[in-house]
Amino acid sequence: MGLDIHVYHVDEVDVIRGLEEKIAMMDDRLSEKQEEIEDTVKDKYTYVVDKIVKELKDRELVFNEDKVFDKVMDVVMYDVIYRSIEIDIRTYMEIMLLSQYPLFMDNVDGIEEIIDMFICEVEVVLQDEDVKRLKKELLELEVERAKLEEEENELIDEPVIILHRYNMLLGWLIEHDMYYMEESADLYLDRDTVENILKDVGDAIEAYERGEVNKCKELMPAVKGFFFGSTEYDDGYLDKLKRLSKVLIEFLTADKKYMMLYVWY
Repeated sequence: MGLDIHVYHVDEVDVIRGLEEKIAMMDDRLSEKQEEIEDTVKDKYTYVVDKIVKELKDRELVFNEDKVFDKVMDVVMYDVIYRSIEIDIRTYMEIMLLSQYPLFMDNVDGIEEIIDMFICEVEVVLQDEDVKRLKKELLELEVERAKLEEEENELIDEPVIILHRYNMLLGWLIEHDMYYMEESADLYLDRDTVENILKDVGDAIEAYERGEVNKCKELMPAVKGFFFGSTEYDDGYLDKLKRLSKVLIEFLTADKKYMMLYVWY
């Protein structure tokens, strides 16, 4: 856990960026389609939850009606859209009801009847023509997205290295307006940029060895963050600078046009 910077060597940046844009657009379409399915199911099948709530009331069980509605509709939606729950739907419903509402524990037989009714109603939902059409459209979008992702992966090899808690590299990127903490995107550094980072890393190493900590802060500032690692300008900082220098040199001696960075924290 913490700040990880995945380093890749790549060539076809324009193609990769184009694929990333297409994947992002596809994610938006998938989200819209899921919302459309959710709205359709809620409009048509709110009565499923209403029947369960009525059954609970008839049995004089103590429960929070809003929570039951939300929980049961969540189960309906998950089962309708994905139909891939790792445990069967009956077990899931039992866990949901009995764990959320312990007062049901003395009424397990009654809950079983309610779950039977729920499962029957969900099967009706699954056979609805509108729901089936929307699910088919959702699957087609997922297949199209998977093809784009596969095409992108063919252009990007495994990371050359993963830099763990190298907050000074992140600090350099932020200081040079190349990375923004509130955004998450791959970075593509051309060879000139990598040479500039390497120069500042070398200067920071020399400054540290001269005892000029303020110069280190100016050249390669350590950034604070949740599990970003130490922000002390000590021997650990120096060791990371030296390792980073080797990583940058390795790229510059390789036959690749760009260093791609994926920042994760």
